[in-house]
Amino acid sequence: KRVTYMFSGRLQIVPKNLSRRYTDHVIVPRHFVAITPSKEAKTAITGIQELVQQHAPNSGVRWVPEDNFHLTLHFFGGSLVNEADLELAQHVLTTVAAKYEPFSICLQTFGTFPKWKKPRVLFIGMTEGLERYKSLASHLRQEWKKNKVPGIATHTAMQPHLTIGRWNDIYVTSMQGEMVREVVCSVVQPVTRFEVSQLVLYDSQLQSGPPIYTPAHVAPLKGCKE
Repeated sequence: KRVTYMFSGRLQIVPKNLSRRYTDHVIVPRHFVAITPSKEAKTAITGIQELVQQHAPNSGVRWVPEDNFHLTLHFFGGSLVNEADLELAQHVLTTVAAKYEPFSICLQTFGTFPKWKKPRVLFIGMTEGLERYKSLASHLRQEWKKNKVPGIATHTAMQPHLTIGRWNDIYVTSMQGEMVREVVCSVVQPVTRFEVSQLVLYDSQLQSGPPIYTPAHVAPLKGCKE
């Protein structure tokens, strides 16, 4: 296992057995706000992963675990270091979320970043709920910026997506990307719909394997309960 530390303003991961040498440094928390799919949607997405793995066993994809499925609304990175900043970000999140009615999201299209011939990320895109997603993300950034919450000024808008797999960009080949593309275009017919009733602020802990995402704050949408 490894531990994340801050050195001269940069994140660095060191082996856990060496971390005792860096006890004078601060472990930097990383946060992001996201929409979490329902249990049924997660099961459907896991089934898609298994189907792709079955038809393209040599694709080289490292699959995202079910517990880590999410649609990011905003990534703070390590900017919410102070407790006061974290509490302010949570307060704004709760206030904005309470103004929005629950809505549905449908995940149905596949894509990769940056491209199929040199893929690094395999994702499922949205075909329903996109406008509400964009409205929420924009409203949150405006309110956080107005309240001077750190980590907003440098943010760039992202394409809404749910990551289901990643490649090691050092070793991936165009053939592996095309292999997965052929499977998702000809074999997989994903229709994954779920209701959004809350937004979640996650604490992300980096390690040698998949990161650990822990809910730090839950903000229900209008008329919903945690």
